[in-house]
Amino acid sequence: MKFNKMTENKTSRMPGSEIANSIKGLIILFFLAQTFLLLGGCRSSEKSGLTPYDLLYITRRPPLDKAFVLDLNGESYGRKLLAVSLQGVVNRKKARLFILGDSINADLESNRPWECAEERNAAQFWLSVYQTRYGLELAGSGKLEGALDRFPNEARGYVLFDETEPWTINAATTIAAVEQALIVAPDDMPVLESRGYRLIDDLRGRWPDARTAYQEVFTEYYPRLTGKGIALISPGDYRLRDFLIEQEIMAVYSRPSLDDWDFMVKFLAGLPDNLPVFGYVALTADEEVIAVYKLSELGKYLIPSDTTPNLSFHVSVTPSNPAPWKDYAQDTSPCVEGKVNVAIALSDGDNLVMPLNRYIWPAAWPGSRDGRIPLGWSFSQGLSALAPAVSDYYRATATNADERITMFGIGYTHLSYYKDIDFLLNRSFARMAAEKAAVFWTLDMIGLSVDYAPAWQRVVDARRDGRPLGALLGYFDFGGGRHFKVDGNFPVLTPTSLYEDTTAIIVEKLTKIAGEPIVGTPVIFISASAWSNQAYELGKILAPLREIGINFVLPVDAITCLRNQ
Repeated sequence: MKFNKMTENKTSRMPGSEIANSIKGLIILFFLAQTFLLLGGCRSSEKSGLTPYDLLYITRRPPLDKAFVLDLNGESYGRKLLAVSLQGVVNRKKARLFILGDSINADLESNRPWECAEERNAAQFWLSVYQTRYGLELAGSGKLEGALDRFPNEARGYVLFDETEPWTINAATTIAAVEQALIVAPDDMPVLESRGYRLIDDLRGRWPDARTAYQEVFTEYYPRLTGKGIALISPGDYRLRDFLIEQEIMAVYSRPSLDDWDFMVKFLAGLPDNLPVFGYVALTADEEVIAVYKLSELGKYLIPSDTTPNLSFHVSVTPSNPAPWKDYAQDTSPCVEGKVNVAIALSDGDNLVMPLNRYIWPAAWPGSRDGRIPLGWSFSQGLSALAPAVSDYYRATATNADERITMFGIGYTHLSYYKDIDFLLNRSFARMAAEKAAVFWTLDMIGLSVDYAPAWQRVVDARRDGRPLGALLGYFDFGGGRHFKVDGNFPVLTPTSLYEDTTAIIVEKLTKIAGEPIVGTPVIFISASAWSNQAYELGKILAPLREIGINFVLPVDAITCLRNQ
């Protein structure tokens, strides 16, 4: 997964008086967090028009205005940081600045470059959709200097960071969110000074390490932020910072293999429960498992978003005549006796970069409108709050062969470990009912691997309007059988596939299964990694398997079939 020397913030264990200072800092964090709770948690005064669902993620939705398009092609990392800080400041008042990513140096700074592939084309796609479907008007385009000249009086000044002290980038982002400021590297100061911007703060050389920086910034600035949640974002990622500045969200960073992870766990534990964590927490699968279980224990739900550009703009594009939510529970197709009934769903839709980038590749959503085989598409439940028109686009262009699968619920968690499981399930399933979704997908294979796991009964009891009808469990075959039932009528399907399976491997597996004796009405689930499989290819290559006894169904069809068995 991703690595960048700029993000490798290793700090040694602290001896003697430094331990005492660290404890004092954590005590301050604790009391500030309690003050935050006593004040009611979310302190924004700009909640007009936001629903309780929206407030799970955001505290403001600025109105949309004519947009200037800023081209980042060929820009340095420092200038990209400056650009997204300008975007965050400008879009806080009205969404007026949209960024086209870098197709020349696109992968130099991202720790997960494959998530940023074709990013510029994706941005152009949404820009076009917003113009043709949602009434967006453009007001020019240009490079960074042109954008600064277009919005000369939006920022109050600038905060100076040092790329060789990477924690200063996150500190600068947080201070900029409070001060409505730009963030800038020393080499890029002249472009601001020549335009009359004043220095608000110089962070160079102030702190010896990240933990010291985050403690001080938290103490001084966190109480002044109106945003919801926290962001774990590598200093090597410039995307998402526009959203953090717009929504006033503090930026920090660590992950399980870094020496300051224990500090970060205590830091997060001192924050109120049931907050979103934007960004990401891992470079490897092992780190991901450790981090998500820990976040769940701390009562925090993850919104994977560190490679998501333009979120400060997407949040403001709202459909005037939104497409209806299809009720999948009321429109199912039966399984076929004597055939192998196969439900396929594309993974990783909780990551906002999926619907905002990967899904709209020509061979993905656009290439599968012929509906050759039915497919489940996993989506973040936060998408409708964070990018309303994007969510609307997928509803409006869906066919009867597409099913929207709820990925995790309100955020990426392992629900059996979640500190406030009632909060998590009640809000997740209330949203499922509002969206008329039928199937819930979880990766909590430790806590939910058997039908008698205690958390399953909590799931069944928390359902709203009978939703979810059933669940998908995991991304790979972990030897637990193809399906089981909870409480007699709540089916759980586990994959007959591995996360790394390509379309060719899926064909081999299904061909082998079709060649085995068929008894009754077998139902299996294939988890197809959206990083390794494109919908067009799946349809083209798998559709001929119908001739050897494979019957493709939607996940809701498979769940309904099992409920009736």
